[in-house]
Amino acid sequence: MKNASALDFLATRRSRPAKTLSQPVPNREQLRDLLTIAARTPDHGKLEPWRFIVLDRARLKELHTTIDEAGKRLNEDAERIEKMKNQFGNADLAVAVIFVPKPSHKVPEIEQIYSAGAVCLALLNAALASGWGANWLSGWASHDREWCETALSLGPRERVAGFIHIGTETSAPPERPRPDVDAITEDLAAPAPAFDVFAAPDISTIDLAVPLPAPVLNVPAPVLDGPASESDDGPIAALSLD
Repeated sequence: MKNASALDFLATRRSRPAKTLSQPVPNREQLRDLLTIAARTPDHGKLEPWRFIVLDRARLKELHTTIDEAGKRLNEDAERIEKMKNQFGNADLAVAVIFVPKPSHKVPEIEQIYSAGAVCLALLNAALASGWGANWLSGWASHDREWCETALSLGPRERVAGFIHIGTETSAPPERPRPDVDAITEDLAAPAPAFDVFAAPDISTIDLAVPLPAPVLNVPAPVLDGPASESDDGPIAALSLD
């Protein structure tokens, strides 16, 4: 059954920049509802290769204090360090979606990563559809192994799929240019039918009004078999048609 309201939301959805989000933020019960929706996502093999870390105001402030040291260690420039610090320091609520690879002979790790990304989008859309402002961010710190293990206590193979910031929007962003779908879509033509040499001919295409040429009878040349004989009609050779 067509869900017009859902289609309208998807056709007009728009992330809200994290720096424009403010209080109030979802309470524990409201956030749990959003996480429940996010977990209802494509998951090949039902492996659940992801988990959530809820980052409240106090936890975000702690992360803010870890950025300077990580930035210096990675030789990040001052502007990028400040931007990363503000991502945590100016936020009131965020959810870290953590990719947790699961051993599987059936489902390759890349498909599990895709599932974690789908969770990020599902959480983002769930928050937006609930009337909150939301933004999916990452940042250089989220890709640093040492920072992830020390600041977020991630396991050796766990990774940050994204930080979903959620709050009350203070200003509506303008619409941005969207992709030209025709320019990025390839429409493959149907392949030509294969010719079947064993198929019966289509006699309906034969024009019976056109006369067919007379058949040519190929008769082998006669072979002389014996001496010629005389008769009233002249010499006649004895023919062998073997």
